[in-house]
Formats: sequence, structure tokens, C-alpha cells
Amino acid sequence: MPVIEILLPLFICVAVGFIAVRRAFVYEKFIKDVSRFVLYISLPAVIFISVTQLDLQQAMNGNYVLVYAISGLLSMLLAIYVSRKFLKLGWLDTYINSLGSGMPNSAFVGFPIILAIFDGGMAEASY
Repeated sequence: MPVIEILLPLFICVAVGFIAVRRAFVYEKFIKDVSRFVLYISLPAVIFISVTQLDLQQAMNGNYVLVYAISGLLSMLLAIYVSRKFLKLGWLDTYINSLGSGMPNSAFVGFPIILAIFDGGMAEASY
């Protein structure tokens, strides 16, 4: 049940946004402007505030960082292999695919989920 309580609002927001764009309720210029606002102002502000309130000694887990780094690198290598071998893409498209797979969009999806799970108290979570 907690998974539904956490993920359902995110899926509802995505669905409402999709329907609003499909029915031309919002214009492409609005989406572009809001996206720029979120990317350049809102998200950095939230990350900055969260990091300044976080006890890094308690929050950093060496095993987690190691597993995250290894899985990111393996994901990038797999994307390079698939892009070159099976999709027959050029190096530029291969690099873009590799970066997209190795650096997930966790700031927009993962960060809100973590905040919902830990209620803003990530440093208090036990590892």
C-alpha cells in the first residue's frame, strides 16, 4: 500500500500533464518556459536546500556509492554495446544513449520518491 501512496500522485501528475498537452489546454511555449524554470531555478534550489541540511557523514554510505557507480558504468557500457552493435548508431547518438542510461533522471523522479518515503528526513534513515 505505501508504494501506491507514493507513486500514484506521480503517475496522476504525468497523466494530467499528458492529457493537458494532448487537448491543447497548455501551449508548447508554456511547457518550454515552465521546464526552464524547473530545470534552472526550482530543482537547483531544492537540491541546494536539501544538501545544506544533510549530515553528509551520516548520509553517505560507501557501499551504496560503490554499487551506484558500478551499476551506472555497466549500464553505460551496455548502452554503448547495444547502440553500436544492434542499433547501428553513430558515435554521437551512442554517447547520448550511454549518458541517458548511465545517469538516470533521478532528480525528477527518484528525488520526489525519496522525499515521500522519508518525509524529508533522509539523514535519519537507517542504512
